[in-house]
Amino acid sequence: MLNHLKLGYTAIDIGAHKGAYTYWMSKYVGKEGRVFSFEPQPDLHNQLVSLIKHSNNKNIYLEASALSSTKGKDTMKIPGGGTSPSASIINKKSQNISETISIKKTTLDDYFCKKNQIPVNFIKCDAEGHELEVLKGGEQLLRKFHPIISLESEARHCGIDNVMSVFNFLNKLDYKGFFVDGGSMLSLDNFNIEKHQLNNNEKKYINNFFFIPKQ
Repeated sequence: MLNHLKLGYTAIDIGAHKGAYTYWMSKYVGKEGRVFSFEPQPDLHNQLVSLIKHSNNKNIYLEASALSSTKGKDTMKIPGGGTSPSASIINKKSQNISETISIKKTTLDDYFCKKNQIPVNFIKCDAEGHELEVLKGGEQLLRKFHPIISLESEARHCGIDNVMSVFNFLNKLDYKGFFVDGGSMLSLDNFNIEKHQLNNNEKKYINNFFFIPKQ
């Protein structure tokens, strides 16, 4: 993923969690670049604040909100108690929810196109099944700036139809999809959701995808 980043890029980390990607993204884009990191869970957001303070990375901008297709407030479901990388706005299948919290949410279009007019080069999205709504809220941004997109999408979180809807949405916006299998970058045409996600073969399990503008 990081190989797609260049010095001076503006990158977005959606679902930053504890900041591992945020940290390395900031290194790859350099002082001339910027990383906008979105993490709505309060405890994790505070950890990100501490990370930036101690790492002295001045090109990271934190937002304590989720991204979706609409602005406002929503409820986040957290499994297992405390903070979790599996926390989500959606109700996932076969998941025991131990806590719900009220969060703020905004859209990519409102934040980057309406308020700030910020050109975006790269998006990493791990929204735990909410990816389609995130992308819908950024359609203007995607059409205007054509950023490279790295996202996680899993049928076990949101169902087969939702995963395919994500792929179709980006295809209509002239994106070409890819995934890595056995060290090789393959076209999304080779992805089979039964083979790569539903048979529980850990060696073949694929949930990370890259989308590159066709032009």
